[in-house]
Amino acid sequence: MDGQTTSEWGPLKNTQSSQEALQALQAVYDEIEALYHQSNRLIERLYGHGELSLGCRTLLIALFRNGAQTVPQLAHARSVSRQYIQRLANQLTEEKYVEFIDNAAHKRSRLLRLTAKGEAYLRGILQQEVKIVRAMVIDLPVKQLQTAAQTLRAVRDWQSKELERLLSAQEGELE
Repeated sequence: MDGQTTSEWGPLKNTQSSQEALQALQAVYDEIEALYHQSNRLIERLYGHGELSLGCRTLLIALFRNGAQTVPQLAHARSVSRQYIQRLANQLTEEKYVEFIDNAAHKRSRLLRLTAKGEAYLRGILQQEVKIVRAMVIDLPVKQLQTAAQTLRAVRDWQSKELERLLSAQEGELE
């Protein structure tokens, strides 16, 4: 087969991941999941159960940093479903932290933006978080933290490209 392997996802050129690479990647995924759940528990302890989820907090921050955006734009930037972002937006709209406004660029896809109440709320929780983080003793070298962030970004970029490649190959087989 001239050095190529195939899978249910389509042809792969001389690429078969080693067992060691697969185990290392799984360890990365396990740590990301554990950190995510630990962060959720921290948010619940800080703000009360159900009051502010990590997803809502992240959405508020995205709107604060980047301004008004559509639900599809927010979903794409976070690599999550539009339905997930819509649920968060609906919750935050009920609490008057965000609002939908008309979008001159697209009549059906309205923009979501922070309200004054939402911005004040976000600034307050970020101030509280900064106080907590400043009180923490970070005994990891800054270089190690920067390398970890760069590595996670590289894994995310790689995964996105590989999934797109595999899904495109699968779609090609279906046609």
